[in-house]
Amino acid sequence: MIPSPRHGPSRAWLPAILLTLLVVGAATASAAKVSNENREQLPPGCDAIAGEASAIVDAGRAYAEPFPGAVFSFSNRSFEWPACTRVTITLQNHDHIRHQFMVHDAFPEGFFQLEADSLDNVTGTFITGAFAKTMLAHCGIPQHQQMGMKAQVLVAGGIGTLPNILGISGLPAVDRGEVASPPTTNGPPQEQAAAPGLSVLTLLGGVAVLALLRHRMHG
Repeated sequence: MIPSPRHGPSRAWLPAILLTLLVVGAATASAAKVSNENREQLPPGCDAIAGEASAIVDAGRAYAEPFPGAVFSFSNRSFEWPACTRVTITLQNHDHIRHQFMVHDAFPEGFFQLEADSLDNVTGTFITGAFAKTMLAHCGIPQHQQMGMKAQVLVAGGIGTLPNILGISGLPAVDRGEVASPPTTNGPPQEQAAAPGLSVLTLLGGVAVLALLRHRMHG
């Protein structure tokens, strides 16, 4: 009796299939470390690449040590580049956990992100816009920004400074979870609070005097 042929791949092919899956998986994981990289597409208003710039961003616990209460930070927390500049950033992670360097409002996808695994580094490129603006840069891992991993990117001088950046700007009351006191009107608070009390006392005194006079007239 002749055995029927087996369907599906032979066992001899299984090692090759597994190896292919591993290679594809590794390539996908590596590509995911840089999100929305842009080396050529010009932002609106840029006629050409005006220049090249580069920066190394170190990330880890060591860079938060000068700031009481912070856990993580970047080696530099404020960056400034001219408009229409092609910027290449290398994120170097000095911790045993993942860290990110995400720049919001970076053309064309809305954000540019580098993600470095434990004790790893990754490099990516984006092009700054044509107009002055201040962009938020931070670590998108949950709670890492709140622990100190926040920075700013000034394009063409920027527009103001972002709050709550270690060593750069102060911490507003709203970021500390505190409720700001409501604005008061002109004048000392004591006088404003005392006025209604005086009016009530005067009214009660007048009523008492009228009652006493009426009692004497009919007594």
